[in-house]
Amino acid sequence: MKLLHHLPACLLLATLAITATGAVGEVYKVVDESGRVTYTDKPPASNRAEKVELPRVNTQLSVEVPAKPDEDSEPPGSGGGYDRVEILQPRNGASIPPGQLDVVIQVDIVPELQPNHLVSFLFDGKPVAKPASATSIRVDNLERGAHRIEATIVDERGIKVASSQATTIYVHRASKLINPGSSTGK
Repeated sequence: MKLLHHLPACLLLATLAITATGAVGEVYKVVDESGRVTYTDKPPASNRAEKVELPRVNTQLSVEVPAKPDEDSEPPGSGGGYDRVEILQPRNGASIPPGQLDVVIQVDIVPELQPNHLVSFLFDGKPVAKPASATSIRVDNLERGAHRIEATIVDERGIKVASSQATTIYVHRASKLINPGSSTGK
């Protein structure tokens, strides 16, 4: 009786085994005297086997997967003689708690910022301030929601020579549901 509980699993296993090998042969269901069910590709000598019609095998054409870049190749966002331009602070996915109205953006540049190059910080695609030789800046008056931060390095003509990957932060707003006494002065 326990074997009947395993019947669906056995059928699935037999089907998977056959389709995994790509076999086109026939499958037979054999029930012995005690009611035990087995599946085989060779029918027994006694004609107590039932041919099983399997569904057509679903096949897909292969997809060309682009090769991964080598570890030695330049990382994304680099260029212009820079090995790395990376936003260190705030971290990607950071949550800014209610009440915090500003955030400091800090960028790591390797090697150091070259002469005649400046850093431009972008907040939601807009410059925070004029490009400068500083590697950090404070952004005030944060509004609730998701914000995208980027750092770019520009040359003396204002042409971008390198940039960081974008970092997203989430600014939260205070809620009466979290602190119900806040609006009544309690």
